[in-house]
Amino acid sequence: MSLNYARFCSRALIAFSTVLALGMTACTSTYSADVRNQTPQVLFASASFVTPRGERFGLSSVRLGPGDRTGMGPFTVNNDALVSLTLDTTPNPNRPVIVDLRPGLTSLEVTTPSTEAASPLQVREIR
Repeated sequence: MSLNYARFCSRALIAFSTVLALGMTACTSTYSADVRNQTPQVLFASASFVTPRGERFGLSSVRLGPGDRTGMGPFTVNNDALVSLTLDTTPNPNRPVIVDLRPGLTSLEVTTPSTEAASPLQVREIR
């Protein structure tokens, strides 16, 4: 093997590695959530993402007492994944509330229309 061929191969390998590394970092996004529990009961928050093939993966789960506030993330996932936050209480007369997150920080306030333990959840995004 000639010296020029070896130099060409090493430069090609370095260029390919650089393109691969840039491509891997360029196709991801970071998501975070700021969750405020303004309900009279314990709130459960779970972050997850779904791949284009429909596979669901959990990212994080937290339990918030009444009046508690927490940050979730940051989570870095591929751009083609759907990141969501599932919010639920016990008892909840309705289904859990699922909020799709956008890249960056999403701040949410969770409330109920009354102080009864079995009130449906209401979620409002804080801007």
